[in-house]
Amino acid sequence: MPQRTLPALARAAAAALLAVTAAAWAQGGSGGTSGGGLTPAETQALHNYVLSMDKLQKYAAASDELKKTVRTDTALAAEIKQMSDEPEETLADLRARITRHPTVLAYFTRQGLSTDDVLLLPMTLMGASLATSIKDPAKYPPSINPEQVKFVAAHKEEIDKLHLVSDDEDELGN
Repeated sequence: MPQRTLPALARAAAAALLAVTAAAWAQGGSGGTSGGGLTPAETQALHNYVLSMDKLQKYAAASDELKKTVRTDTALAAEIKQMSDEPEETLADLRARITRHPTVLAYFTRQGLSTDDVLLLPMTLMGASLATSIKDPAKYPPSINPEQVKFVAAHKEEIDKLHLVSDDEDELGN
């Protein structure tokens, strides 16, 4: 089984969070702590997150540096593998996971990104990317706001060049 780097893990977590959010939204709620979904505060944090090309470029640079380093650093590869086995059902799980791995987090903080950026940026980007196919903003899950979707649509070519949203699970070259 191929190992996954942090961006692949973030995409998987984003997909899981979006699925939980969409399910809760379809049931008329916004998730909750007992059902393995997003809390109202987590939903609001994702909804309010502001995407920018500056942050996306910094995230891509950190991700690229991480991918390059992990190819030759077996300890870092093992740490990322360990991360993939940790819970990722809520934003709190993801925050705990990344803070337990300061070596990985440092790749992003060196670029000037906060822990919130590391967590919220890939989730918001994926959610807004998926929502670009939904024509009616009233049908967006509560974690997605129309400005995020407009941003992704307006910067699609630039975002695509950063390779942040990809189906490539084998980013370590295995």
